[in-house]
Amino acid sequence: MVDILTDLSIANASSFAAEGPQSHDKKSDYLFIYKKHKTNDSLFRKSSEYYSGYPEVYENIYERLVDNLSEMQANNAKISTDTLSGKP
Repeated sequence: MVDILTDLSIANASSFAAEGPQSHDKKSDYLFIYKKHKTNDSLFRKSSEYYSGYPEVYENIYERLVDNLSEMQANNAKISTDTLSGKP
């Protein structure tokens, strides 16, 4: 669930950032993500509904989501810094 939410968050951010002439279809992004994680919209919704009945568990899932995104952001910042400084 954490990995799917991570990918969906990235897709949402990408879609928000790309609004304009080159914007893409969010629905196709979601379908790609569901396929990648071997699930579908219906199963994802059922999982979300299930976890919504367990707020402590859902909170833990979202904390892990934030950790994933923070780690990705730190890695991207390091790559950008390394690239600008000429490090391989």
